[in-house]
Amino acid sequence: MEGCSSLVIDRETLEERVARSSPEFPYVANLCSMEALMDRTCPWHWHEEVELFYIRAGVLEYHLPSGCHVFQAGEGGFLNAGVLHMTRQRGEVPCLQEEVLFHPRFVGGEEDSLINRKYIRPLVEDPGLALLRLGQDRPEERELLELVRQALAVYQGAEPGWELESKAQAARMLRYALELSQGREWVARPGRRANSLRVKTMMEFMDAHYREKLTLDQIAQAGCVSPRECSRCFQETLGLSPFQYLTDLRLRQSCRLLAHTGLSVTEIAVSCGFGTSSYFSRTFRCRFGCAPREYRKDGQRERGGGD
Repeated sequence: MEGCSSLVIDRETLEERVARSSPEFPYVANLCSMEALMDRTCPWHWHEEVELFYIRAGVLEYHLPSGCHVFQAGEGGFLNAGVLHMTRQRGEVPCLQEEVLFHPRFVGGEEDSLINRKYIRPLVEDPGLALLRLGQDRPEERELLELVRQALAVYQGAEPGWELESKAQAARMLRYALELSQGREWVARPGRRANSLRVKTMMEFMDAHYREKLTLDQIAQAGCVSPRECSRCFQETLGLSPFQYLTDLRLRQSCRLLAHTGLSVTEIAVSCGFGTSSYFSRTFRCRFGCAPREYRKDGQRERGGGD
């Protein structure tokens, strides 16, 4: 996502992509400022990587289909692979989040390896394990949070051999998570996982076709459900209608174009699927309290490009 130094949402797949992460080295550690994001919100998405995070400052809301979970400064968590989620800063204090993301294969190696079978799969494939809260009350939780912070320092320092150290730290983090998964109450994945999978498929469809005039029938067909079932799945999973999600998607894309291109408001309206500039401007003002041109001008001034 534009404007956030720690992550990028791939607009083709809705999976999280992060700087310096690659198939050859699927690991990244970064400091994320929620202040840099539109609405101080990272929209609904998922990623194949597991994620460990520590809240350095501020308050962060973690929204899952099962509900909202609030993390204060000094707390953190472990988010399992493939979990649909959305994060949002709570309050006016800037939220800074230290995070480490890595693909399970970074530690497990080949699909049929002993480590994968014995340690990785029992963790990442367990439907009861979506999000684990980590605090300062228990020594083992403090140690895992400290390891997240050390991993960030190693990654950013990039001293010779940092890749080997990062892999060792990732293995230790998974070991801690496995140990903590015993006898701890995790936030479970949605009871109706089929709904979550359908919503992901329909989100991907909208993300690929948001420039077009979409109907509820088309969105529902992408998920192989009826229009009524489509609306129900979105409401139960995200708390949004399909068209509320689509409008949010289009607005986010329009903000990116306003901030980073010289396209006219009319061109942006058409390219983002709003049809007309007047409808785009009304929708934009209703959401942000200002016209698209004002948003662009304010952004230029903040970047030193205005008068």
